[in-house]
Amino acid sequence: MTTTATRPVLDPAALYMGDNGRLFCGAVRCAGASAAFTGRCLSGQPAHIMTAQDVTHLAEDLGAPVRCEMCGMTPAVEAAPEPAQFAFNF
Repeated sequence: MTTTATRPVLDPAALYMGDNGRLFCGAVRCAGASAAFTGRCLSGQPAHIMTAQDVTHLAEDLGAPVRCEMCGMTPAVEAAPEPAQFAFNF
């Protein structure tokens, strides 16, 4: 007998990338029941959580905000502090 998850394993407030490059949040209506309850897409590959760094780099590459393709949720990414500026006097 197999057991099944009774609660989704994906976080609805997080953004995930499927094996085909699809971006979706962890909400059941966006991720789909298979991914939401197993953490794997229909193909059986794991749904990879997007880190703040992943979201930032992908947004820079695309030139547009990164969001869930179904509901449009944009993950909250805290702005990184600006790198320190050094003045060299020679």
